[in-house]
Amino acid sequence: MQDVVSPVFIVWEDTRVVAACGYRPWRGTLAHLSVLVDPLYRRRGHARTVARAALAHARNAGLLPQWRARPLASKRLAVSLGLTPLGSQVSALFDRP
Repeated sequence: MQDVVSPVFIVWEDTRVVAACGYRPWRGTLAHLSVLVDPLYRRRGHARTVARAALAHARNAGLLPQWRARPLASKRLAVSLGLTPLGSQVSALFDRP
């Protein structure tokens, strides 16, 4: 979330932020979304709430939303929000000599 430059959409429970979503533009055409939910508050629809707001904001800004989902629940949420899986990403960390 530290690279997000959009508004951050949040869900509060009393005085605690339990879910947040925002995006950063990438290459002038994409909106790379970041969604975080407190593990104690998952499976209550909070991710859907904040993601829906961030997706609408990105689309209204003329950006194509991008969601890099790894966990199955995140992938399912992305599809349920109307996003289409288009590929996969591999990350690697190499030791430097």
